[in-house]
Amino acid sequence: MITYQTAWLKANYPVEFMAALLSVERRDSDKVAEYASDARKMGVNVLPPDINKSAPDFRVEGTDIYFGLYAIKGLGEGAVLKILEERQKAGPFKSLADFCSRVGSRVCNRKAMESLIKSGAFDRFGERRQLLESLEDAVAWAAGAASMLNSGMDSLFGIAETAPEPRLKTGIEPLGELEKLKLEKDALGLYISGHPLEQHEGLREAASVRISGLDEWYLSQNVQPGKRVKAVLAGMIENVVKKPTKSGGMMARFNLADESATIELVAFSRAYERVQEKLVNDTPALVIVEIESEEGGMRVIAEEVVTAEQLSDVPKVMYVNIDLDSASEDALGEFQSRLDEHAGSMPTYFRFQSGEHYLVYQLERPTGSSEAIRMIGQTFAWAQAYLAYDQATILSRFAPKPPAWQQRQQASRGMQA
Repeated sequence: MITYQTAWLKANYPVEFMAALLSVERRDSDKVAEYASDARKMGVNVLPPDINKSAPDFRVEGTDIYFGLYAIKGLGEGAVLKILEERQKAGPFKSLADFCSRVGSRVCNRKAMESLIKSGAFDRFGERRQLLESLEDAVAWAAGAASMLNSGMDSLFGIAETAPEPRLKTGIEPLGELEKLKLEKDALGLYISGHPLEQHEGLREAASVRISGLDEWYLSQNVQPGKRVKAVLAGMIENVVKKPTKSGGMMARFNLADESATIELVAFSRAYERVQEKLVNDTPALVIVEIESEEGGMRVIAEEVVTAEQLSDVPKVMYVNIDLDSASEDALGEFQSRLDEHAGSMPTYFRFQSGEHYLVYQLERPTGSSEAIRMIGQTFAWAQAYLAYDQATILSRFAPKPPAWQQRQQASRGMQA
């Protein structure tokens, strides 16, 4: 009954349903990132906080969901309640300085205000670096105005004449997209207005699977007990910790985060020597991992790290996802004809999906091209085309080879078979 009710709510009230899920899991950044990704796939926008629109929890407006104020790091419950009270009593905030004067630094301190700016809550008032550079002036003006009000001098001279509201500083270079996203993650615990991987075309598409779906992907491989399977994961390297092992070697633990989730990976002695120089925080990379089953789940071990710079000469391939449930035979025929008109020389993979089942098929004749990708995106709503670094090349070129004695052993077994 609960499953039926949940499915009905998701189908008929998708925006409200996803807002409720996000609110329930607001303290779990991985879950919030996963649900936000799912919401976007459903056509629901999950937006950064807005100082004049956000509620304590995730709030629905049309087909948009605004991030809740409680989710902003460093912003306490008292500050959230004061913000909502001021907004209710005196209307929307008009500027950064107006916010500082009405809320006050005792309730919302400097660190909390910086978190609000980094999260995007003040984007309606200016660019984020411009706001951060102007914050000190706004706080000082608000403090001066409050002091004057308490002394009664405003009744004699008027605040507007003696202390005009400061304007935002000009000539400030805007934050780059990667800087903006990093500050956003500092304030919210996740990237919400985008993801750094989007700045590297084909990188995240080269992954075997999104991190949130790794468990399910591993089960689908039907790996025999005691065996391992290789996979390619894409994400941002974070929280790198290097430390000695009991045997005298070195190992590293680090997180890899894509737009769906974060996973902790371990690189042991041999792998550590290969990857330790490439383990730099806030760096986009592919990580070749080996996965094996263990009691209660699976174990994921990092074997190699491939940086974006190392991929410069790796060929790209074209992937086309086709929703067979939405495409008619006539439409598929037109699709083939239009694809022939824009054929190129890239290897091409089709991913045919129907319900929960899918099949990946490589065309014998390369047909991929940038023009074909653009045409598919503009013409066929049930098809999605994109570029990706060739995963087969990545594995053959970068995946560690077994030791010589192991290769000889495998060759011997092959000859006996």
